[in-house]
Amino acid sequence: VIIAGIDDDLSNHHVLNVIFSCIGGGGEVAVAACDCFLEIVDREEADSSNKVMLFVRVNLFSVLGNVDLDDNIDLAIKVAEILAASGVELLQCLEALPMEKQMMEYILHVTKLQNGSKQTD
Repeated sequence: VIIAGIDDDLSNHHVLNVIFSCIGGGGEVAVAACDCFLEIVDREEADSSNKVMLFVRVNLFSVLGNVDLDDNIDLAIKVAEILAASGVELLQCLEALPMEKQMMEYILHVTKLQNGSKQTD
């Protein structure tokens, strides 16, 4: 078992790079690599914030966004499972934020959206 607590260990970083290079390659190896990453994400002993930092560190959404899913339904399903699991972790991090901070971030977000729409009008 590698990556017990999802720390910054160099060997863990190397393993993650190998896993993600396999995901990008497609085929059965990509499906197996997705399973490996899902096992890492599904570990209950790891903190959600550490998992989110992991997503950032490995450019999870960029990598998954570039995977060709057209001809491999099994890979498409695994990528969807990773996206769902990562979404759960993101929501758990959001729920852990103090409510005041969430409200402030929401207000800033809405303000940015409103300012953006005024500039395009």
